[in-house]
Amino acid sequence: MRFRFPLACALLGAACVAAPMTADAEPRSVDYACKGRMTLHVMFNSDNTTAIVESDKLEPQVLPGGQEGEAFLYSSGKYTFRGSGTKASWQVGKMRLIPCWVVPE
Repeated sequence: MRFRFPLACALLGAACVAAPMTADAEPRSVDYACKGRMTLHVMFNSDNTTAIVESDKLEPQVLPGGQEGEAFLYSSGKYTFRGSGTKASWQVGKMRLIPCWVVPE
C-alpha cells in the first residue's frame, strides 16, 4: 500500500508535485532587490506556469516555467529567473547570475 502513491506519481509525472490551486486563485506579484541596485517586479500567473519579470532596465519579459515546492525556474532561453524561498537569481544569456532577495512588504 505505501508504494502505490510513489508509483502513481511516477506514472502521472508532475501532477503529484504541482501545488494544488483553487479555482479562484489569483496571480501573485513579488518584488525583489538584486545586487547592483537592480529591482525586479515579478508577476506569477495563478497556475505558476508563467512569470512576467519587469524592471526599469528592461522591457517586461514573459518567461515560461514552473514551480516545485518552494523552488521555481522560469526561462525564455535568453532570460532566466530561478530561486527558492526568499532567494532568487536573475540571468541574462550566459552572463553571471545576479543574486536577488524578496523585498519585505
